[in-house]
Amino acid sequence: MKVMKKVWSLLKGFLVAVSVTAAFSSTAQAAYDSTTFQDALNAGGTVVLDADLTGNFAVPAGVTVTLDLNGYKLDSITSNSSTLTNYGILTIKDSSGTNAGTITTSANMAAVMNYGTLAIHGGTFTRSLTSISWYVVRNGDGPGSSALITVIDGGVFKENVSVGDCSLGKASLFDNYGKIELIAGGTFSSPYTVMKVEETASIDSITGGTFTATGNGPCNTAINVWGDVTISGGTFTSVNGRAVDQGSWDDSSHSYSSSLTISGGTFKGGSNSLYLHMGTPNADTGTIATNITGGSFDGAITEVPSTTGIMDLSLSGGQFTDPAAADYLPPGYILKPSGNGYVVQRAMPAATAVPTAGHGALAILGLLLAGLGFLTLRRNRAS
Repeated sequence: MKVMKKVWSLLKGFLVAVSVTAAFSSTAQAAYDSTTFQDALNAGGTVVLDADLTGNFAVPAGVTVTLDLNGYKLDSITSNSSTLTNYGILTIKDSSGTNAGTITTSANMAAVMNYGTLAIHGGTFTRSLTSISWYVVRNGDGPGSSALITVIDGGVFKENVSVGDCSLGKASLFDNYGKIELIAGGTFSSPYTVMKVEETASIDSITGGTFTATGNGPCNTAINVWGDVTISGGTFTSVNGRAVDQGSWDDSSHSYSSSLTISGGTFKGGSNSLYLHMGTPNADTGTIATNITGGSFDGAITEVPSTTGIMDLSLSGGQFTDPAAADYLPPGYILKPSGNGYVVQRAMPAATAVPTAGHGALAILGLLLAGLGFLTLRRNRAS
């Protein structure tokens, strides 16, 4: 009996301890406010957003953070600072599964400004304003920037306006002044330029993603290349403008060249599938190098003439709707009609003549016999 009382006493103590721990745990973690959220970013580690917050936040240099938007929203409060600025190593994801987690900006600054190392796996990136003059996401802030995006393989990137006009001179949705190693997915949409790769910047590989310029002017571009880009997949569409716009320009002390390699993907432009030009024709002196070995191009191909710069466009593969593609084929390639357009193929080599019975065969037989006679003569002399 005493043993049973002792066991019961121990059991009651255990149950009380569990109850107290549970009660403490349920009240210990309050939802983030702007101050405690910034404290969490300063501390590093995994930070799971659990409330909509307004503020201007930053990941410090030397700190590694995985930010789970978790279906909630971050928005800015000042006009001279981005909503989230990264100086450290930042990974952004959204466990809601629907990209409901959002980083937006209510100012003419970026929703996300990256100076460090960034990876994006999900979430929505946009702005609250309907009038815009800056970028939604910016990687680096000038030529030679060391800012790095290791991967974008998900997420929604969009402007909060429906009509874009070239005369308004608005900024790109996504501006890259640093290096992006891989874009493998994501949906990017803007009535202006969608993805801009500045001089000295690069994108090592685009294998997927949808890039759509919805504006009403020819300057509305799915991807604008002033640096170095390699594309093997993805869909690039400009409803009324250029799917690909590639250029080169000079400033007071430098001549900047650009390089574009395309082996796959779909490119459709209301005015151009591919548009190549110097920043200032007959003045800029850089080189525009474009090597296309695959992909589907729906829209005109245009090279704006320049007497000072170098344009090197080579099409050794791909499908095109513009017959002008024939002007850019390297030796040994032809443009062959196919469906509603043309396909680039290697030209068939000329057939090699094979001797048939007749003079050619008799000549060969005569040479063989003469050779045998020569050998017989040498043998007789030797003996």
